[in-house]
Amino acid sequence: MYSGVSETVKQTLKEEGWVGLTRGMCPRVLHSVCFAALGYFAFETVQDEAKNKIALAMYSGVSETVKQILKEEGWVGLTRGMGPRVLHSVCFAALGYFAFETARLSLLHRYLQRKEMDLDSS
Repeated sequence: MYSGVSETVKQTLKEEGWVGLTRGMCPRVLHSVCFAALGYFAFETVQDEAKNKIALAMYSGVSETVKQILKEEGWVGLTRGMGPRVLHSVCFAALGYFAFETARLSLLHRYLQRKEMDLDSS
């Protein structure tokens, strides 16, 4: 069928174009976005809310602050401001993934062109 990765990429580009190379990327991007959003909530949002309360000298430490916020405001208190932060994280995760994939495909394309020129010259 195919003799290697370069042959597979060339054949896929020839038969299906760029769409063939990017097929299946949507689930991976969705996974990355969800992972970034959950990670951001679990660490950054709670930490920022605790820092804000400590900065206002309402509480003495992070654990006391988190306990007090949960007691007084519930989970909503810890998630205040999460929407814009998640949107920010999602956008940067998507941009990072796009940049990585664009660079990867560009380098792969250059590599295949050079390899093809080497084969033609020999």
